[in-house]
Amino acid sequence: ERIAELEKRVAVLERMLEKYVTRDEIESLVMSESDKSPLFSVDFSAKNELTRKWRICNAEKIKSSRGIAFRSILIEKIFGFLYDPMITNYNMNIPTELVKYVRIKIKSNVDASKQCFVTVYYTTSKDREWSQKHSVRKEYVAGRTEDVYVEMNGIGWKGRLESLRIDPVEGLCGSVEIFSVELVGFNGESLYQFDFTTPENEFSKEWEPKNVTVIGTKGKLVLNIDVIDKKKEFSDPFILNDGMSIDLDNAKYLHLHMRTDIEDADSSTVLMQIFFKTKWSNTWTQEKCIPFRYEPGKDVDVYLEVRHLFWKGELCALRIDPFENHYGKTEIMLLEILPSLPEGKSVDLIGNKSTSLENRFAAIYGGK
Repeated sequence: ERIAELEKRVAVLERMLEKYVTRDEIESLVMSESDKSPLFSVDFSAKNELTRKWRICNAEKIKSSRGIAFRSILIEKIFGFLYDPMITNYNMNIPTELVKYVRIKIKSNVDASKQCFVTVYYTTSKDREWSQKHSVRKEYVAGRTEDVYVEMNGIGWKGRLESLRIDPVEGLCGSVEIFSVELVGFNGESLYQFDFTTPENEFSKEWEPKNVTVIGTKGKLVLNIDVIDKKKEFSDPFILNDGMSIDLDNAKYLHLHMRTDIEDADSSTVLMQIFFKTKWSNTWTQEKCIPFRYEPGKDVDVYLEVRHLFWKGELCALRIDPFENHYGKTEIMLLEILPSLPEGKSVDLIGNKSTSLENRFAAIYGGK
């Protein structure tokens, strides 16, 4: 009851702010010209529209004369972010009773101090659904080339093997090199082998990468692990920069110049979320999120005042999710982090409201 009452009071105060707060009240401090210079600025409309520091995830890049443009694609989603790379083969057609091991020659360039597992999933003529019960996991050492033998004694290992899925690492960031995959019989004979080191079949349609980017196939299949959400089919495009180093003491505002065109005609607004990581809180979480709504179908030039409990210390990474659960494209022309508002500009009070009661109080009372 107490929380419900506080929610009502905050809602009233926010309505008052939206109606009465002026730019002069927001900019109560007079800053020098040097204080008004951007702390960080990237002009995506310039020739270097996309640098190596910015990566597109869960979206495909499309051509644009104005900036970085990308279109959403379907991904899988669960609670929270994770690393879940895999390769799959849907053309096996081998009797399971002949197979004792799946042998994988592999090198995983991930954090060697953590346990590293490869998991083999399978579907058969008896059960054609991917599931945890139809999988076998084996630990191996990261950072060096390993011949990993996974003994196929899992539940449901019967009938004809129809498809095979190999998850080379679980929950670890880095890259993976796969040299070969082989099905080994009880007498040690090779029932199936795919050699990624052979030039003529370095990588073919037989094996499909999922949640990874293929970054090399000369003599080995090299995969870069992508961050995903997992469970339901979901559209969740974003770009991220994980090579930042910015002191947040004077970083008060975010400025975005962008446009989003979605195919959902009934949507009058879309939700953008800006996630960030800092040196002292270096993980992606919903707590470190700055949400706001904006209108699609036109260019928007929005200034957001950042009043967030975690927005302190040193900024390490920034991630921009322009919309969620829609199909369409986004063009981003400019992104800036500013110490103050430019002359004649004002903050987007409605769009920058947080759903968190604590953050909403901070926005009204100056974070005190």
